[in-house]
Amino acid sequence: MQPLVSIIICNYNYGAFIRNAVESALNQTYSTIEVIVVDDGSTDDSRKIIDGYAEKIVPLFKENGGQASAFNEGFAASRGAIICLLDSDDTFDAHKVAEVVKAFGDHQEAAWCFHSLREVELKTNQVLKISSPGNPSRVVDLREAINKKGERPVFAPATSACSFKRSLLDQIFPLPKANSIEISDNYIKFASVALSQGLYLNEALSTQGIHSHNLYTQQSNGKIMNVKVDMTTAYWLRKNFPNLKHFSNRLFRTSLANYWRFQKLNSGCKQLVDNYFSELQMQEKIQVAIVALLHVSNIPARLRYLKSFRQ
Repeated sequence: MQPLVSIIICNYNYGAFIRNAVESALNQTYSTIEVIVVDDGSTDDSRKIIDGYAEKIVPLFKENGGQASAFNEGFAASRGAIICLLDSDDTFDAHKVAEVVKAFGDHQEAAWCFHSLREVELKTNQVLKISSPGNPSRVVDLREAINKKGERPVFAPATSACSFKRSLLDQIFPLPKANSIEISDNYIKFASVALSQGLYLNEALSTQGIHSHNLYTQQSNGKIMNVKVDMTTAYWLRKNFPNLKHFSNRLFRTSLANYWRFQKLNSGCKQLVDNYFSELQMQEKIQVAIVALLHVSNIPARLRYLKSFRQ
């Protein structure tokens, strides 16, 4: 019996792209699927487009609450034994789901699957690059590296190249509630790698659309946003998965140092710092602060850091 696969698409104001994403999900060679589209309070024409597929998909419309809340609603509504995530400005290759199902079937011990991903400039249709875990496709076990050594996975691709067994996501969902988009799929990926063996597939089965409105790749404040994402991810991993303390400490101190390279610590980020340090013992606080400080390259930034830490 073929397992049901849930494809969850989260959308916010991507009316220009959502149609292609939905079509790519519906046109899979593997037929035992359900397509769930969560619209996170879009103000463009997204709802009208999504409504046009109402007979073929599970449409969910909610007030704007950020990516984590959209993931939570999509997962709660899903029924599949396998979950494939798809950003609304990306597309799946037609055989993507079939390949993922086969891989999980061949390797019962694996509970997550990351595969190669091509990045395409949508205006010109030019392939910019293909991210890949390298040859060969294989089962990987990164649990010791991330849990005991705090090492970041070398290959952890964007959302649309990630699939999971439901049994694994049941241990991770619901995602922590946040007031913005700062809880991202990084939380899902890092927690998954820490909890289970997985698969690296060296085949580009999805396309990531690159355009002027990409949240983290193209906007001028993208670096700052990425730093905040890492800070928030580190906090919630530390809080919900204490065994990941080595990894979360490393992720947090690196993101904190990077933030100081870019600008002063604003009130929102200061709260993130306070929240994270509240989870630490004094020895850990000192270690995290010293290592982060050593990564700050300029003297004025170091002084600002010391001042904020004393406060």
